Amino acid sequence: MKENKFRLRDEVGVVSDYYKSTNQDYIVHCEVREGKAVLIELNLSVPDKEQAETMCGQWREKSQEIYAFAMKSLMST
Repeated sequence: MKENKFRLRDEVGVVSDYYKSTNQDYIVHCEVREGKAVLIELNLSVPDKEQAETMCGQWREKSQEIYAFAMKSLMST
């Protein structure tokens, strides 16, 4: 069980954070990894810290939907 727990933790990782940019806005960094491969990575500029915190808080729940939307949109003709 312990071996699989570590393996599962490494297989899919959902990460989000933010930082203040040189333009005084905030950059929200969101990504989903499968093992060491990045499946999707977004860097979005927002005007204030509250928006950055909200987006980071929503990423874990919404990342799968956003990834599916991006794939469908980019693969359709």
